[in-house]
Amino acid sequence: MTEEKPRKATKLVWIVWRDAVGGDRIHRDDIARARLAVNTNLGWIEHENSERIVLCHGYGNTGEYEYTQIPLSDIMERIPVVNRSKRRTTKRRRSTAQKSHQQNGSTPQNGSATSRTKKPRAS
Repeated sequence: MTEEKPRKATKLVWIVWRDAVGGDRIHRDDIARARLAVNTNLGWIEHENSERIVLCHGYGNTGEYEYTQIPLSDIMERIPVVNRSKRRTTKRRRSTAQKSHQQNGSTPQNGSATSRTKKPRAS
């Protein structure tokens, strides 16, 4: 069996939405005060149409997705998850480390290609 790869995940979103709450019994006077539950889910929107979204939050090696279908009319908020960390490439990290060592005259201790051996001074 070939393992299906998931498509590249889109941006993550927090979805805040209303959901029905059921109970066994309630007094007639309390019916008007019954509230909907408010749920918060994190995932990526795999499908959206005029009626609903399919919010995925997991993927298995069998090709099956874990998901929640949410009616659009029940969504209170969509909050995009933003990654604000600065991404650096390995090349940039090495370059930055090299410059730092050159400026302060130190030698890297990790045995990397940027390590230099000091030449003995002539007396």
